[in-house]
Amino acid sequence: MADARIPIHPNWREEVVVAYEFKTDVFSSREGYETRSALREFPRVTTSFDLVLGRDNDPGWAGLFAANLAKEIGFPDLPRKVLGEAQSGTTVSGDFDDHVFETGSGVFVKAWGKSIHTTIVSNTKTVLTVADSFDADPGDEILVYPETYGRIEGDLTTRHVTSTAGSSSVTMLAYAEQRRVQDLIGWEPVQWYRDRPVLLLAPNWAERVEENWSRPEFSMDPGYGKPWFVPKTKSPIRVSSYAILIRNKEEADELVSFFCYCRGKQASFYAPTWVDDFLFKSPVYSGQTTVKVKGQSALHLAEGSDTYKNIAVRAGRAMHLSGIVDIYADGEDSELVLAEPIPSQFEGATRASWLVRKRFSSDRLELAYRTDSVAEADIKTVSVIETFPVIKFDGFEFTINSDYVTIGSSKDIKSYELNTVDGYNIQIGGDFLE
Repeated sequence: MADARIPIHPNWREEVVVAYEFKTDVFSSREGYETRSALREFPRVTTSFDLVLGRDNDPGWAGLFAANLAKEIGFPDLPRKVLGEAQSGTTVSGDFDDHVFETGSGVFVKAWGKSIHTTIVSNTKTVLTVADSFDADPGDEILVYPETYGRIEGDLTTRHVTSTAGSSSVTMLAYAEQRRVQDLIGWEPVQWYRDRPVLLLAPNWAERVEENWSRPEFSMDPGYGKPWFVPKTKSPIRVSSYAILIRNKEEADELVSFFCYCRGKQASFYAPTWVDDFLFKSPVYSGQTTVKVKGQSALHLAEGSDTYKNIAVRAGRAMHLSGIVDIYADGEDSELVLAEPIPSQFEGATRASWLVRKRFSSDRLELAYRTDSVAEADIKTVSVIETFPVIKFDGFEFTINSDYVTIGSSKDIKSYELNTVDGYNIQIGGDFLE
């Protein structure tokens, strides 16, 4: 039960930032393989916003928040608001098909700039009835916010520009979001490729897509002659960062669900690079499996690689995902042999991206809301090795990478810790195996 309930009216000249944060321990082997262990089962959820003090607002709001430091506060869940229409003084029609609007739950109802806190008496998913009346006539627009609760994280900062006007910056650690996030973790991704989910949220090209290439190496400088360098990994590591535009709560839920399903940095997935890694010499046609591409940069990147093995052929926002069976030189250009023929709907495509196995490079996902429904999020990913140990058991023999495992054998073998066996996937170090 919250110690106080405060109907927040944020300053929308500043962003309202909702952040989801996991905690993952990542250990990388000498060859670049990773063991990733989740240190937090569910993410911490914070909401950060600015309040305007003075004018039509209560100038004592900062004091009200300060009085409730280290206490639980109920406040509106701003991004999950529903725009409804008043039917009477206690009923609102709208799209309330969301478990946060359960009978008995708290809500903030805003009509004509004034907010009240009340409790849901009933919900038919299209009509919400609340316990306390609000000041509105039938047909008036009503904003309904589900109540969330938490505590103020850290200190409360107030900036006074005059004796009566100013602003406060508040960050709330939202406990009530925990239940919703647990539901999101149970969500199943829609698209899969080679037993991994696929992230197909396109970048907002009003912003830049930034990439950083690196390659860990062993080095030694003996003090004479040239230094000695040996790469640790077969392929360069590709770190990407780009912004996506979120236009409604369904798109926000899709991104947050995917992030929670992966538990931040823990699990890997496939995603296109979204840049033109391949330019075809001529438009492709339906059923084609051999494609000529300009230049040989893709050929050099794929040679001996354990990362660059798949391609995403683009036609607008649609993607055709395929493995690359072979790639070889053709004069000054290259030729690709695809595992999957080009479908008819991709006929005429002229470009493609690498389809890379990745993970999130940060355990923190931030949704920066410009309004109460439109937000921007930064997607930060890093490439991981495509191949993992393959465990097989045919009822008689147990093998890892085709090597037989014998109990009691004096032969030295690699040991693997099995973290999860759920009947469908086996995980080693938190990542799904083939």
